[in-house]
Amino acid sequence: MKTQKSRAAASREALFQTAKPAEETAGAPPRSPLAAWLWRIAAFSVLAAAVLFAARQMGDNDTGFHLRAGDYILNGGGWPRTDPFSFGMSDHAYTDTSWGFQVLAAALYRLAGVAGPIALTAVLAVAMFGFALLAARLRAGNAAWGPLLLLASVVAVEIRLEIRPEMLSYALFSAELFLLHRYRQTGRLKWWVLPAIHLLWANCHALYPVGLAAQGAFFLGGWLETRRPDWRLAKIAAGSFAMGVINPYGFKGLFFPIELLTRFSSGNIFAREIAELEANPFKLNLTDRFPFYPMASVWTFRLLVLLMIPAAWTLIRKRQWTHMLLALLYLPLAFRMIRNIPLVVIAILPMLFLASADWMENPPRQLAGWRARLDMAPSILAIALALAIAPLIINDAWYVVDRRGERFGLSENRNKLPVDAARFLRERHGQGRIFNHINHGGYLMWAVPEMPHLIDGRLELAGERFFEEYLTCLSRLDLLEGCMRRHGTRVFVHSTLLIHPLMVKELLASPRWRLDYADHAALVFSFHPDAAAGAPPHAHEPLLRLRQVEKPPRPWPGFDGSPRPRAGLNFWLQAWTEQVRFPNGDYALGLFCMYAGESAAAEALNLRAIVSSGGAFYEVYNNLGALWWRQGRLREAAQAYQAVLQDVPDHKIALQRVQGMGK
Repeated sequence: MKTQKSRAAASREALFQTAKPAEETAGAPPRSPLAAWLWRIAAFSVLAAAVLFAARQMGDNDTGFHLRAGDYILNGGGWPRTDPFSFGMSDHAYTDTSWGFQVLAAALYRLAGVAGPIALTAVLAVAMFGFALLAARLRAGNAAWGPLLLLASVVAVEIRLEIRPEMLSYALFSAELFLLHRYRQTGRLKWWVLPAIHLLWANCHALYPVGLAAQGAFFLGGWLETRRPDWRLAKIAAGSFAMGVINPYGFKGLFFPIELLTRFSSGNIFAREIAELEANPFKLNLTDRFPFYPMASVWTFRLLVLLMIPAAWTLIRKRQWTHMLLALLYLPLAFRMIRNIPLVVIAILPMLFLASADWMENPPRQLAGWRARLDMAPSILAIALALAIAPLIINDAWYVVDRRGERFGLSENRNKLPVDAARFLRERHGQGRIFNHINHGGYLMWAVPEMPHLIDGRLELAGERFFEEYLTCLSRLDLLEGCMRRHGTRVFVHSTLLIHPLMVKELLASPRWRLDYADHAALVFSFHPDAAAGAPPHAHEPLLRLRQVEKPPRPWPGFDGSPRPRAGLNFWLQAWTEQVRFPNGDYALGLFCMYAGESAAAEALNLRAIVSSGGAFYEVYNNLGALWWRQGRLREAAQAYQAVLQDVPDHKIALQRVQGMGK
């Protein structure tokens, strides 16, 4: 019996040792101690940058409902079957596949406040990239270009480093790939480890089928590489699949991810209306109205995909079919949705390590004499870049340059979340239902639990029909009022920057509506359905206060020859030494006043935004130019649009209007 077991173990070991680390391959020259130390420092520096990216203020629109659901379960409410939080979706069937993550996040919030879930995100980010790095080293050792590839991976993925259950999926996916790569390298894997991972995964997030797909890729890839099927891995995969049924919802929870896939097809209303489901990293559809996106992440991901082309040749030559299958399996996911970029990056990092190690083993003849320097240069560059990026993250310039709402820190993000509006609702109203914009639903669910909301980002709970009805209600004022009456709702909360200009004018002009609160994040209106048709409009207190804003004294940056002290290169020089701030309040409220027809207030707020920011942000000039152009103040409008063209020479509206005024 012992002999048979030994033979089986030897056979299994021979089956899986199909590749050696780059440092162990014949002909690979030894690395110098200095190069090895630089490599370790570079890897640590990159992982530290990942921690900084993850240590951002709590600002994701969905974090609130995750915390509320976790709190509900911890308080003994059990696993919800229908929605206990909203009034609009209270009768909808609820399959909460993220309950495990929610409980963990809520428990950490109880322990450490907002810092708890943020710290969890940072730990999961380190786990994600740490396991990916370990998997890559199994295949290619300390590949010289490894730290740079790892840094590129961190930059490409940072747009998804939020307090969301996907983070746990990314970490578990990376851990599973590491275990599978190690299994392929050594033949060692305890039969229960991957099923245990999937038991945890299936109770934390619906993305667990991507791990099952990885096991399938390793089974098929190993079959192609060794010409022998690995039935042991097949049994482990079957056990991992079976673990999916051990959840509070049974078979419904097991097959729930398949149901989600059908809802996110290209023709689905969710995919058409929700940016993260529609955005493609190779087709962003940016417009003059929404010109910004985290382009550093997008272009870095595109570079990694481009590097896959020469890497594929190395894989084919080395008969590494598993790597090829992983790339072919996950790359289409990112082509469909930008939110899937982390899955692709985690899957392809080992193949990029392997290809770069092969190139270093066989450099071009002209570079052979530079081998020692080439061995250290990527590590030095990775350290320098990580050190250069760190202050940009800490001082928020990394986010502000793309006009993103994310900010570094361990608190709630007032740039993105309606924190102050929620406090106003608790103090002024305290009860009743809220008809809300979908972006604010998750936070209101958490911050104002005593006031049930209509809808939030749980699209799988809302369903297509309810979501379409919600969009219809927001399309016209009379339809909105009908929905408010039908639901018995008297409070309307909308995003300041996303509300339609026509809706603003109609709300402010109607005697049935009163603006109770306004800031850069949210507008709070109260609905008075019994108001007489001919009654005068309400005196809107927030507008009365905004009318009191005074224009800052001249000179104004960018006008009458006055320089813009913080624009262009000066912006980046400032970013390494001090905090960078975008004038969120003045910018958003200035735009709102322009929609409301409050021209004097809009002018004062936009000018105040320009002066406080030193003229750093061209979109404020664009809004001011539009205001003056509509008023016929063409000389001033031309100066504002010239500032826009300094930053964006091909800005269509600015070009058209400047050329038109010149004629």
